[in-house]
Amino acid sequence: MISGIISKKGNPGKILEYLRKSEFRLVISKKLIDEFIEVSHRPKIMNKYKISEYEIENLIKNMYEFGEVVAVESKISKSIDVKDNCFLECAFIGKADYLISGDSDLLNLKFFYNTDIITPARFIKIIEHK
Repeated sequence: MISGIISKKGNPGKILEYLRKSEFRLVISKKLIDEFIEVSHRPKIMNKYKISEYEIENLIKNMYEFGEVVAVESKISKSIDVKDNCFLECAFIGKADYLISGDSDLLNLKFFYNTDIITPARFIKIIEHK
């Protein structure tokens, strides 16, 4: 999500545009939204990438408007990076087809239950070839 704000013309930005056009179903958890809010408000992120409060608020609004917020109650510990497990939990509970990430620890897993873990570039190819 943060990459989508930073790279508006790149693949992450394209994914956000497809989200706003309801081209796919976003599965997200309250924990992931809270994580987005915390990370996006870090001065290092806001200042370096010139992210405005409006952009952050608009994306949060889009997450709620175009996404399905799932209640995550499970504790999965599959990723090498413990902080990434919340993404796996959300994908599992939300029965997501894809987990889109640029994180190498997640991408190295490649697959988790019924969820393919793919890059934004790969997801764009899938969406554009529907």
